[in-house]
Amino acid sequence: MKNKNNSIIVFKRIFSYLWRNNKFTVIFGVLLFLLASGGMLYNQVFIGKIIVDYVLKDFLISRSIKDFDYNYFYLVIVLSALWFLISILFKFFGNFLLSSATFKTMKIIQDELYYKIQNLPMSYLNKELKGTIISTFNSDIETLKNFFRDVIPNIINAILSLSVSIVIMFVLDVYLTFIILIFIILIFITSFLISKKSKKVFSEERNQNAKWTGFLEENLSGFNTNIIFNKKTHLIKLHNKLTNDYQKKSQKAYIISGVFYPFAFNIGLLGYGIVTIFGAILIIKGNSAGIGLTIGTLISFTQFAKSFSFPIASIMINANDVFRAIAGTKRIFNILDQDLEKNQGSYYLYVDSKGIKYWKSDLYKHQIQIKGEISFENVYFKYDDQYILKNINFKIKPGQKIALVGSTGAGKTTIINLIGGFYEIEKGNIYLDGINLTQINKQSLRQVIGYVLQETQLFSDTIKNNITYGSINVEHNVDESDVENAVKSANFDRHLEKMSAGVETFLSNAGNSLSQGQKQLLSIARINYKNPKIIIMDEATSNVDTLTEKEIQKSMNKLTLNTTAIIIAHRLSTIKECDNIYVIENGEIIEQGNHNQLIKTKGRYYSILKKQNSDLNQID
Repeated sequence: MKNKNNSIIVFKRIFSYLWRNNKFTVIFGVLLFLLASGGMLYNQVFIGKIIVDYVLKDFLISRSIKDFDYNYFYLVIVLSALWFLISILFKFFGNFLLSSATFKTMKIIQDELYYKIQNLPMSYLNKELKGTIISTFNSDIETLKNFFRDVIPNIINAILSLSVSIVIMFVLDVYLTFIILIFIILIFITSFLISKKSKKVFSEERNQNAKWTGFLEENLSGFNTNIIFNKKTHLIKLHNKLTNDYQKKSQKAYIISGVFYPFAFNIGLLGYGIVTIFGAILIIKGNSAGIGLTIGTLISFTQFAKSFSFPIASIMINANDVFRAIAGTKRIFNILDQDLEKNQGSYYLYVDSKGIKYWKSDLYKHQIQIKGEISFENVYFKYDDQYILKNINFKIKPGQKIALVGSTGAGKTTIINLIGGFYEIEKGNIYLDGINLTQINKQSLRQVIGYVLQETQLFSDTIKNNITYGSINVEHNVDESDVENAVKSANFDRHLEKMSAGVETFLSNAGNSLSQGQKQLLSIARINYKNPKIIIMDEATSNVDTLTEKEIQKSMNKLTLNTTAIIIAHRLSTIKECDNIYVIENGEIIEQGNHNQLIKTKGRYYSILKKQNSDLNQID
């Protein structure tokens, strides 16, 4: 029971969301459903008990039209019709109230889920497939929405109808009701056995659907890569396999769910037949057990006996949707139950009236000017029980430009991720301006760092909004002159001149109409506008031609003036002017020094550079 994935616990959690903010709405909605159920079932009593035993009582005895009370008949008809119409209104408003509670609840869950994802640690997001997360947002949320909006009202209505029916049947005749209860128990026992099997099948179906949705998202987002590497045939086969597996799971779920309805319906007909025959025998023979059983009572009772299986079947059919909802909700709760990114730092970014940035702490009652000094002291980092970084030590003074060099997987990107606070170190300390990184608020930390990455992420928005993305209070205070200066400093102005709308040009499809070089220049303009104290460039020129690389390099040189800069470089020719270069292999710093010093030692840096140059004389 302590398992958070237990279906009962998941079910309770689902309803806790519905109940938490909608108590009176739910109570009133259920009350209206109860009244509506009574009204809908009234016609079954009306056909037998009221018409036969009351309205037609004297007429059936005398067989004379004179004994037929028309006024009473019309009164019963009008009141019955009125009650029936009121019942319809009760059901309509009951549905309206529960639907209102549903949409309110779903908004809360969606907002919580999005907030959670935005605040999850990078380690979780790197392990979890992006497509699976998107599937949770789309498919699982939609399944849960349908559950709240359609399934819950149907189940509530069915339970209330069945409960009211049983009560009315007991009032009509106790003995016949016990016969019906035998069939009701039989149906519920069978449904319980079927549900144990179907619950697992529906969970497998939802998981398979998540795999398929994730596959689609990842392959459509990487469409160009798939074309370049001629993977179309392979991906079509893989897609067909996934859809085939999904079809098998869905068909299996459908077969299991399809078994129940005809079974329940036929059991209901069997109960109806037995009750009708037994009731008729009691009336005909005048059995002592049939005392009080009239023709009208039997007619009304058989109406209930004929239809009692429908609400049970409705409950069981909707149970399939319940299992789907539980399977999807488990994935939603799996995300909601993840630990948030640790963010206990008391130092936060403060900008004074002169635009000078400080680390300020209300806890320590002082502030430190942000200069961009970075220190690593005996830092170890472990990922999946394997050390990625071991005993990393270095210090970057304010305004220095350093480079990280090494083969793929050496640990370069891990270092810059640690500076941004995206991972928690295993041992050691990282300091920024003399403050331990764990004491700095993560949001403030990332406000003072600017990233120019290998793959530039733009958004379907205007160029101006892409440039100002992520800056402090940008939603309320966009400085047009600063945007213009950022564009010029990034050498993007000559590209902007070709666009009729200028910075208001809308970039569709996340800027796919721009070249890779233009995207990088726009990324640099974004950092220029942000004006951070620390700039990190990760393979920023690796995907562009030589001419574009020079243009980007020129922009980057402007960008890194008077800031601390950390560069991960593929082409070593771009880092010759760095103050310090750290060569990393297998998670350790094996060499350090400036370009000339490392050339003289003729170590790993020298050998990498030699491979990149056909003539050794070009190195000097």
